[in-house]
Amino acid sequence: MKAQDLIGVALASGALLFSVAAFADGYDDDARQGQSAKVSMVEAIKLAEDHVSGRAFQVDIDDDRFEMAYEIELEVQGRVKEVWVSVKELKVLEVKSDDDDDDIPKARKVGLAKLVETAQAHKGGKAFEAECDDDRWDTTCEVSVVTSKNEVWDIVLDGESGKVISSRIDKDDD
Repeated sequence: MKAQDLIGVALASGALLFSVAAFADGYDDDARQGQSAKVSMVEAIKLAEDHVSGRAFQVDIDDDRFEMAYEIELEVQGRVKEVWVSVKELKVLEVKSDDDDDDIPKARKVGLAKLVETAQAHKGGKAFEAECDDDRWDTTCEVSVVTSKNEVWDIVLDGESGKVISSRIDKDDD
C-alpha cells in the first residue's frame, strides 16, 4: 500500500472515531445526569404531585437552570403546572403555571411514578426521562432508562394496565 493511501485511511479512521465520540458525548448527557442524580425520578414525581396536588405526565432533567433539577409537568384541575425538584436533595425549587393546557394527556389509571418504577425494573436501570402521550385516544407513556452498561432503553408502557408494551435500545436519543 502506498504511503498516500495509508495517510488517507488513517485520516478517515480518525475522523470516524472523532465523530462517534462527539455523538456519544451529546447523546449521553441526559443519561449521565440521570445516573448521577441523588434523588430518584420516582421520589421527585411523588414530591411534585404532593406539593401541587396534581398528577404528573412528563419529566425530564433540566440543566439550563442555576441547579440541575427534574422538570415535572403536572395536570392540576385541568391546568398545567411545572415543578422543578432538585436532583441533589428532595426539595421543590420552583413552581409555575403553564398556559399550554393542550399538552395534558388522557387520564390514565396508573400514575407516572408507578410506570417509571416498572420501566426501571424491566431493564434494571435508572430513568432520566418520562412522557405520556398527549393524544386523547392514547394512554401510553414512554420512559427512557439508562443501565449500568450505559445502554439507553426506551420503554413504552400502557397507562391503563401499567404493563410494558415494548422496549428498544435507543441508538440515537430520539
